[in-house]
Amino acid sequence: LHVKGFGGTAGRTSSLAHTGSQFSTKDRDNDRCTCKCAQLASGGWWFEACGPSNLNGIYYPSSSNVVRYNGIKWYYWKGPNLMATMTTMM
Repeated sequence: LHVKGFGGTAGRTSSLAHTGSQFSTKDRDNDRCTCKCAQLASGGWWFEACGPSNLNGIYYPSSSNVVRYNGIKWYYWKGPNLMATMTTMM
């Protein structure tokens, strides 16, 4: 992943943490962590070491009220405990 530009109000830091990372999936571990981030997060992403964002995570309704590692997250947007209901990457 190479981030060349950013627009919006979601907080750029979450995307910069993954710059230079290869895409990892449950069956192809390319991250820099021995813990296999894609398996822990239940989906593929440009994990460096299971970092602050994962837009391919699982959607959990707000009523679940549980912090889940494998949820849709963008840490610097609303903090670590708020999961997004949907995302769009362009």
